[in-house]
Amino acid sequence: MIPVDREYRNGVSPRMRPFSARSRAAPALAAVVLLGLVGCARKERAATVTVLSDRDIEGLDPHTAGTLFQTESFLSNVYEPLVSTDADFKLVPALALSWTNADELTWDFQIRPSVPFQSGGTLDAEDVVFSLKRAQEHPRSVRKAVLAEVATVEATGPLAVRIRTLHSDALLATRLKEIAIVSRRFVLAHGDAALAIPSCGTGAYRVLKREEGRYVEVERFDGHWRGPAPVRSARFVAKSFGDAAAKPLVPDDSRLIFWARPGSPAFRTASAAYQLYTRPNATVPYLAFDLRRDESPAVVLPKGVKGNPFRDPLVREAIALSLDHRALARDDFLRTATQLVPPTVFGYDPTLAEPAFDRALARRLLASTPFRDGFDVELDVRKLQERFASALTESLLAIGIRTRLNLLDDDAFFAKLKDGRSSLYVLRFSCRSGDAQELFDRWVRSKDPEAGYGAANYSYDVNPIAGLDEAIDAARHEMNVRARQILLQEIMRRVMESRVAVPLVYEQDVTFVSRDLLWTPRADGFRQLFGVQLKE
Repeated sequence: MIPVDREYRNGVSPRMRPFSARSRAAPALAAVVLLGLVGCARKERAATVTVLSDRDIEGLDPHTAGTLFQTESFLSNVYEPLVSTDADFKLVPALALSWTNADELTWDFQIRPSVPFQSGGTLDAEDVVFSLKRAQEHPRSVRKAVLAEVATVEATGPLAVRIRTLHSDALLATRLKEIAIVSRRFVLAHGDAALAIPSCGTGAYRVLKREEGRYVEVERFDGHWRGPAPVRSARFVAKSFGDAAAKPLVPDDSRLIFWARPGSPAFRTASAAYQLYTRPNATVPYLAFDLRRDESPAVVLPKGVKGNPFRDPLVREAIALSLDHRALARDDFLRTATQLVPPTVFGYDPTLAEPAFDRALARRLLASTPFRDGFDVELDVRKLQERFASALTESLLAIGIRTRLNLLDDDAFFAKLKDGRSSLYVLRFSCRSGDAQELFDRWVRSKDPEAGYGAANYSYDVNPIAGLDEAIDAARHEMNVRARQILLQEIMRRVMESRVAVPLVYEQDVTFVSRDLLWTPRADGFRQLFGVQLKE
């Protein structure tokens, strides 16, 4: 099939989707957008900003670290990709000025000229080739899935790069947002240690210092190709607002950017002193099950009953029907989810209705299974998502499923998932590409460690939905935008029908900012500092 969108030039995006960003400071948002456009013409006022990140980053190497939101968000200030997205998920040029498709397997990128690296020298095509191959081949790379369809990468000129794919890959340009470009000369001269502290990217900020578990400090890169950022220095602190341990790590007179959980004491305190910005984000919390084993480790069954109840589709359907979504979406920053991506994401299916709530039917369904008398199970919930715990335990108890709640910090929670010790848990998926293909590749598809597929799925190794892997691959290879949207929506309907996971709510991104700062909230939630400006 001939692609509908064959070319991207001069800032015209092949994927234009409507999106309405909401903020409690709309005039300020307009000002930030304008400030971002005028670049060097902005009046500078020295400022230090502290981002309270809630947890530490994984590392500073953009190819071997980045599975955590906090890491991706931080690194987006230091390193840049060929292609990026703006605050509304619109595809925009970054280090590539333009790109075209000679055919369905060939992508030609024209590289932006005269872009300096923080470590010296300027960007050329060989830096791009080196960076893409490193992300594809490094033994510890967390970006292999992004380039799973890439067959070859070559420089076709000093500022020209050609990528050939194994199959047609409609999402390649979008996924390249995840691949940071580094200085080839610097990394070859110093090895992986080059990315330990002194950064060698092209971003608006360069790394000065890291104290593991405490903070990372950055300073403005005055040679940045868009001009120097208004904020001179910043510190990303691995603590949360309201945590007493954060206070000694925040420099005097520093402005703050942070998240606080709605309804919490920290949220109420922050509301009195800081400006609140909100907008729909790309994150969906969901209830997930152990579908991997015949017997699940944290399930206790009545005497004489055997098996893993979550592998029975009727049990999963009963659980879905038991959930009181009104109780789950009980504040102004949540609303009921109909599927595993929100409306802001390409591939969202508007025909999917809000979930039914019918405990009588749920009890009848459970009674028709070998687990008719219910069972006991541990429910693992991150402290970050504590607000869902009581509604979930009450809903499950109403149909005879008795839960013991484990409220865990992130390290303990993910260790339990990775070790396969969790039977029932609440997690969330952030579709930061703005495209549902990311969810299907990283969560739904069968695990393929070499290609990186299924890397975010802790429920199963082999997709239990017959034929869905092939459908996911077909959607990835479909170059016609409308045809691909239809395929993604069909996949979503099948995922929802199978109940391999139960989406809970759509969330608002919540950001508190010192009142003398202007801030633009992003659909991906990243804390990017280039557009931050001190109010006059």
